[in-house]
Amino acid sequence: MNITLVELIIPAIVGIVGSVTTYFVARNTNKKDVLVVHRQSLSEDERAFRTELREEIRGYREEIESLRAEMSQLRITNTELTIENRRLLLEMEELRLQLARFLGSSSSTSPYNGEDHE
Repeated sequence: MNITLVELIIPAIVGIVGSVTTYFVARNTNKKDVLVVHRQSLSEDERAFRTELREEIRGYREEIESLRAEMSQLRITNTELTIENRRLLLEMEELRLQLARFLGSSSSTSPYNGEDHE
């Protein structure tokens, strides 16, 4: 009976050890699969995020270029207006001198004797 008992116990022990080993191997394989799927998911999320970020950066670059063009046009307009302003100031000074000469020659008692009245 001892031999029969040993013959029963050894296959039972081998079966239990095999089952435990299979359990741990399957568990580790499952963890690896979950980790791989998680990494793939993160990679897809990261790619989507990068694509979105590139689109946003592209939009900002276009806006910056537009603003630069507008700023360049405003500088040109400012320069033209500054030149026009100086020309008008010179013309105004010339007209004041003509008025002073006109008023000075027509009457010396005139209240407009070359003083600046604004």
